Amino acid sequence: MEIWSNGKYKSIEHRAVINKNKERNTHVIFLSPMYDAEVEPLIMGEQNCKLYKKIRYDDYLKDSFNKKFEGKAHIDKAKIKE
Repeated sequence: MEIWSNGKYKSIEHRAVINKNKERNTHVIFLSPMYDAEVEPLIMGEQNCKLYKKIRYDDYLKDSFNKKFEGKAHIDKAKIKE
């Protein structure tokens, strides 16, 4: 979603925090395009510049699983360097 939204909607790292005084609800949305789909920004910023490169979904998944303990490294790999 972060790549499609060109950074407007940020992905978060999952973190579970227990609070016995307040109930917590979590809502998860999974988007799963075809493996050969190319994912790229659909929403452009004020200056119409892309902040993320086009990436194949299967490559994104491989990076995501290979770097699962490195925070958001898989998202950072898709960012266009300024």
